[in-house]
Amino acid sequence: MRYFFILSLLAACSTGPNLPPITQAPAEGTGDYPRLVPLETLLNTPDPQITPDFTASMQSRVAALKARAARLRAIRM
Repeated sequence: MRYFFILSLLAACSTGPNLPPITQAPAEGTGDYPRLVPLETLLNTPDPQITPDFTASMQSRVAALKARAARLRAIRM
């Protein structure tokens, strides 16, 4: 424990890498702000419809995930 304390003191005395100062956040300034929409527009928007293609696609994805889970359960470690 004593050695850890001494090493941490030595590390605190060292100088860090010479990095340029951060002037803005990385995500800041990369795009436009979202457009504001009135609340009534959001509340009156119809719900998206689930199509038969979407249902079939989702069922095939579920079947693939269940098959993958079964294969993973079968692996003995």
